[in-house]
Amino acid sequence: MSTSRRSTKKIRLAQRRRKLYFIYFIAFSSVLVLAYVGIGFLLMRGDLSIKHINITGNNIVSERQLTASVMYDLARVKWLLMSEDTIFTYDKNYIQQDLLNKYPDIERVEMSTSGVDTLNINIKERDVVAQWCGNVCYLLDKNGSFFRKEEQPLSGYIIYKGELREVGYKQTLLKEGFADLHSFVLSLNSLGTKVKEVHIYEDDVEIFLDNLPIIKVNVVDDFKKILSYIKLTLKSDDFKKVFNSEGGVEYIDLRFGNKIYYK
Repeated sequence: MSTSRRSTKKIRLAQRRRKLYFIYFIAFSSVLVLAYVGIGFLLMRGDLSIKHINITGNNIVSERQLTASVMYDLARVKWLLMSEDTIFTYDKNYIQQDLLNKYPDIERVEMSTSGVDTLNINIKERDVVAQWCGNVCYLLDKNGSFFRKEEQPLSGYIIYKGELREVGYKQTLLKEGFADLHSFVLSLNSLGTKVKEVHIYEDDVEIFLDNLPIIKVNVVDDFKKILSYIKLTLKSDDFKKVFNSEGGVEYIDLRFGNKIYYK
């Protein structure tokens, strides 16, 4: 009999604990919901809304365009009642990525806040180093990325040409090899000439110069060595003899290691 009573007491105690835990759970959940609704109400009142957007660093993309894009992103509603137009709830990563997607001229976006109502946005635009031209032209940055379309070539920038599988925004010319190639192309100006165009055919590159023969190299060459080979070739008596002859020299081919061919 005593064993039965003890079992009954244990069952009743377990039931009371479950009821107590359930009450605690309901109370805690209610507090969270009330807190969430309260915070959402305060944020939607407008007292904590972002009222000022300071944009710096932009030259090509207008401040008006950037401000309109940011304001549109801030107008989104987060979760249920949360507004994104406060410094506590705005989605920094979303805004940064949205600006990069909308404006190819932008390379980097940095964001910070001042006080409770000011959003600071610093824009780093891409620097033009060259251009790729086919039916239309695209400006290239230091990494060889296509970012702005132009109907005609721009003066003052070397023109790259060639057969590419895809041409357009966010495409990259030669991927990781462009920076080295372009640096080499610029170094050819030290020879007292001017680079007119660079043609790329898969792994082969032809560089057209103003008053010298075409230079043929590989995309993956050691360009420091290649430049020294070119200088030695131009100084050699044999080359000068052929170059100054009636037929002249059409090209200098440096695609075969330390062997130099010219025709």
